[in-house]
Amino acid sequence: MGYIKIVLKILGSIFIGLVAFFVVGNILFDIMGLGGNGPAYIALLAGFSTIGLCLWMIFGGKAIVVVKKVFSLLSWIETTKDSIFSDVITQKAVFFAQAEQEVLDGDIDENLWAYALVKAKGNEDLRKFEYMKLRVKQIRKPV
Repeated sequence: MGYIKIVLKILGSIFIGLVAFFVVGNILFDIMGLGGNGPAYIALLAGFSTIGLCLWMIFGGKAIVVVKKVFSLLSWIETTKDSIFSDVITQKAVFFAQAEQEVLDGDIDENLWAYALVKAKGNEDLRKFEYMKLRVKQIRKPV
């Protein structure tokens, strides 16, 4: 009878570990924006499920604490990612505003202006837009 309890405890541990880290793998895949299909997805989920199984077998009941810390870490990663993304968008907006002001002031790089016409395929209406995109690239990565 004692062996049955041990086997059931091990099977329960395996199940809980796999389920917990399957969820973690899913969340990470969503955070990384990789979608939910393909071999990479399956490999990631299998990897995290294996980690969950190992943690559960090593720490037993303390694995719940580990899972909570992992979820806390994932939450922090998502918040940080959103913050960084917001900062990048804000910085890009500043660069576009600078490029537009240069165009309005007539302070145009003639070589870039000519290249913008080529990028716009001769369309004068799109030339300013293409110029601004090129100018922002130039501002972001000075030579």
